[in-house]
Amino acid sequence: MIKITEADQRFYVKESTIPDAGLGLFAKHPIPKGSFLEIIGVLVERGSVADQCTSYANNYKFGSSQEGWVIVPMGYAGLINHTDSKEKRNVEIRNVRAKIPSKKRKEYRDVMSYSGEAVYFFLRDVPKDEEILGNYGHEWDKQARWMKEYDNKYKKSENEWIKFLSHGLYNLPVLAEKIPITDELL
Repeated sequence: MIKITEADQRFYVKESTIPDAGLGLFAKHPIPKGSFLEIIGVLVERGSVADQCTSYANNYKFGSSQEGWVIVPMGYAGLINHTDSKEKRNVEIRNVRAKIPSKKRKEYRDVMSYSGEAVYFFLRDVPKDEEILGNYGHEWDKQARWMKEYDNKYKKSENEWIKFLSHGLYNLPVLAEKIPITDELL
């Protein structure tokens, strides 16, 4: 068993300011531009059994500097929510292995004990209690739009089905009893 801890004292977790996002990550103290948040996680090979077993986290996996591998976030970085707004965005993902010269990597190893791959880099000063927001990229935007369209179509279909059952046709009152029909659905 691998033990992973999140020891960064600069953040706290509470309900996100993004509608329907669930929890979000917030600054406990002001965070200066140029700071970073380590992406703690595990590396899994794309398409492997480990990748399939962590499919619940597919929307949150990060690319890795190691071709064919992705990072499954396990700490605070996994709670950073998406925004399209450039004004609200205060972090971006950076591959640190590619950016830190080999002579400096030893210096960063103690700070980045788990990932050694990627960090969330702070693009601007973040005041206390501001939510930490990034952008998951174009592919995530496409998937989010598809999910919203699917939810809208599904809700419409569900409402039509409930209305159909309310008419009591085809001897379906038993099924209609299983689904509560309210006036707003009729």
